Amino acid sequence: MAAEDSNLNKNMWKKIMKFVNRTCVKASFEKYYEKILQELDHFILFDAGHILEHNDDQDFSKFITVNIDYEVIDEYVEHFQYIDPLKNCIFDTPSALKSSLVFDHRSWRRTNYFNNFLSPNEFYYLCGVDIHYRGEILITITLIRQEESGDFSTAELLFLNRVKTSIACHIHLLKKIHPQSLSDQKYINIKYRLSMEKFDFTPREKEVACLVRSGQSNLEISEDLFISVNTVKKHLQNLYRKAGVSSRQELIHRLLEN
Repeated sequence: MAAEDSNLNKNMWKKIMKFVNRTCVKASFEKYYEKILQELDHFILFDAGHILEHNDDQDFSKFITVNIDYEVIDEYVEHFQYIDPLKNCIFDTPSALKSSLVFDHRSWRRTNYFNNFLSPNEFYYLCGVDIHYRGEILITITLIRQEESGDFSTAELLFLNRVKTSIACHIHLLKKIHPQSLSDQKYINIKYRLSMEKFDFTPREKEVACLVRSGQSNLEISEDLFISVNTVKKHLQNLYRKAGVSSRQELIHRLLEN
């Protein structure tokens, strides 16, 4: 038994070192997040996944996804994040967790969140880890499996816990390498403003577009701008039409790429 445990530990550390070596890349934040998900799939099989980047206000500033449509992300940001029982229980925690450790699946399947969001998208088992650097939350990694794929194992959670420090340190390094990358709000604001001018947004549409980028829901935008939710939706439709997109995430990407 001791020999088996020793071999298991050796195999785990080999996997950890392989992951660390493969993800020590000089890249933009977006490319680095894509690389994390790409490499994680070699060690922890998953059907869908995403990395969300947190800004200073603890809002979501960017989603990088695998096998998740932008429309699904919009639904989560608009409504389902507010009834997400996992977010309420485990947000900003130091260790990797999975949904079946937080809720028994009999109770889990009875929640509105499961029945109205997870199940229609064929999401069943979830696991994830918050990445911190010196107490500051940087990103959240979430991996998702369908029911037939089975639950995540304790060993897979252990793997996430072992690689999170390397990920945190590399994000901190990238912030120094790329002072004008995604973390430089001044650079982003200039790029965003120029794109809004290019698409001929009205002053009110520019306000809505900026609040969309900060991760605010339709209700939050309506409260900030003292307009109705229906008016916010009309502005969003105008923004989508002018930018040639169909969702919030596509709008943000379009404005940042132009």
